[in-house]
Amino acid sequence: MSKIKKIERYIYSKLSEKRLKHCYGVASTALLLKGFYGLNISAVIIAGLGHDCAKWMTAEKMEEYICEHKIKIFEHEHRIFQLWHGPIAAHILKNEIGINNKNILYAVRNHTIAQKNEKKFFQLIYIADYIEPLRERKSTLNYQDFDCLNDLFHKIRELKMQFIASTGRIIVDKKAETEQKLKIKS
Repeated sequence: MSKIKKIERYIYSKLSEKRLKHCYGVASTALLLKGFYGLNISAVIIAGLGHDCAKWMTAEKMEEYICEHKIKIFEHEHRIFQLWHGPIAAHILKNEIGINNKNILYAVRNHTIAQKNEKKFFQLIYIADYIEPLRERKSTLNYQDFDCLNDLFHKIRELKMQFIASTGRIIVDKKAETEQKLKIKS
């Protein structure tokens, strides 16, 4: 059985109809964008379908899963359980579906919080998750106004960070956090 079929079987058995539509919407949106950037079609579909495959879990179930499977959660992720589904989804894709592609696993694991200098594949999934047509998001952003994936990525990242800030949640830039830790050790 193909990896895509395995993911489909998994998400159909776990996700709500609304979440399923979103996952297919992300995969489809990414494919529409993908054509301009020469990325692997199967990888794009796998990441799009799998990015939210852990969204069926409650906070308690996610915490249990993280502990049982010893999944690394960054310090800032501990504070916001809504971020846990990314690392868990990457673990499911790797260990239950058999996905070993590092770009897919990274994109799925980190799709909720982006760093400033992300690779094209990650940017594509991040963007598709944001602009997927079934999202209940009030935004005047028209992705067709952007000639460059990188510019669209940075605009969406900025909008997401503004939204997060408006909720009072604290999100730490992992790269800046790591660089700071390295400076302290030096």
